[in-house]
Amino acid sequence: MKSSLIRLTLVSASPRRLKLLTRLKFPFDVTVSNISERWNGCHARDIAEENAIRKLRACQPQDTQRRLFLAADTVIQIGNHVLGKPIGPDAAARMLSLLSGQRHQVVTSFALAEEPLGKIITLSDETDVFFRTLSKKDIRDYLNSKEWMGKAGAYAIQGKGSALIVKIEGSFSNVVGLPLELLEDCLRQNWGDCRFL
Repeated sequence: MKSSLIRLTLVSASPRRLKLLTRLKFPFDVTVSNISERWNGCHARDIAEENAIRKLRACQPQDTQRRLFLAADTVIQIGNHVLGKPIGPDAAARMLSLLSGQRHQVVTSFALAEEPLGKIITLSDETDVFFRTLSKKDIRDYLNSKEWMGKAGAYAIQGKGSALIVKIEGSFSNVVGLPLELLEDCLRQNWGDCRFL
């Protein structure tokens, strides 16, 4: 591939993904894809990949500049249950009760394409997360923090939710919402000859 200029565009409304992507030191801008996430299927990876691709395809090029679009989605799998973002505190309480004292998997899938309707590369990462046993007070206190809002599985590992967790096995950034190690490898392998603007 010839060395050329390219602009990375993060397709996300998530401040957590924006903050994570900043760590890779690639210049980028942000656009938002206003689609509703779907939960068809029983496997977290399939759901996360489909949602990431749908976000990518919903965005429109903003100008004639060569652009690389990046979208992602995070889903929780525990046994046969797939958990997304809770709608209201009751749903969040049910999720936290289900996760209490158990191991679950956090799956984040990302999709990359130079054009939203062009060839799409999708990759996924999976991290095992082990929750401690939560009391009713633990759950009530965490719900009162409001941190669960808009978070897959109703918790945020990078915040107060860290107190709910015994350990993780795998990528921390993947649990937050973007597997940086996997993403950086993908960018260097496929766009390593490009200069990001």
